[in-house]
Amino acid sequence: MVFFEDHPGLNPSSERIVELQSDIHAKLGELMINRSPQDVLVAAEALHGESNDIPFMESLLNDLNINGVQGEAFKDALDLAGIVPSPLEQFSILPLIPMNIGKMDFSFTNPSLSMLLTLSLVLLLVHFVTKNGGGNSVPNAWQSLVELIHDFVPNPKSNLSVQWNQASISSLSSNSYPNPRTTAKQKE
Repeated sequence: MVFFEDHPGLNPSSERIVELQSDIHAKLGELMINRSPQDVLVAAEALHGESNDIPFMESLLNDLNINGVQGEAFKDALDLAGIVPSPLEQFSILPLIPMNIGKMDFSFTNPSLSMLLTLSLVLLLVHFVTKNGGGNSVPNAWQSLVELIHDFVPNPKSNLSVQWNQASISSLSSNSYPNPRTTAKQKE
C-alpha cells in the first residue's frame, strides 16, 4: 500500500488527486536540484493549487515529465511561487552515470562528457591531418592549425602570440596610415 504525503491546506476529494499532487511534487523535486525542500513544496502547491481537476493535473505532470525545466508547467511553478532561477544553475555539475565505490564518488558528469567530446574532436583532427591519417609532407592549412594548437597548449604565451600580434599590428598600421614615400611620389 502506498501512502502519500499530506500537503497542508489541501483537501483532495479522491486518491487520484492525492497521487497526482504527490507526483507533481516529486517531479518538481527532481527538476529543482539546487533548491530547498520548502521551495519545492511551495512551487508544487502553487502549481496545482487546490484543483480537483484531474485532466488539468495530468497535463501539468505530463508537461513536467516531457519538457522538464523548459516546459510551461515548470516556468509557471517558479513564477507562481515567486522563485527566480539563478543564472549559475547552468554550471551545476550533474552526474550522468553515477558510480559510487564505497564512500568514493566516481560519477561520470556533464563536465566529463564535454572534456571527452573535446578530446575526441582534437584527436580526430590530429589523426586526419597528420601523415598517418593521410596528410602531406608540405603542410596545408589544416596541418598548420594542428601545429598551432600543439604549440599553444603547452605554452600559451609563446612566440605564436607575439608573432600574431606583430602581424596584426603591421597589417593595421599599413592600412591606417599612408606611406609618406608613396604619397610624395604621387604628388610629383
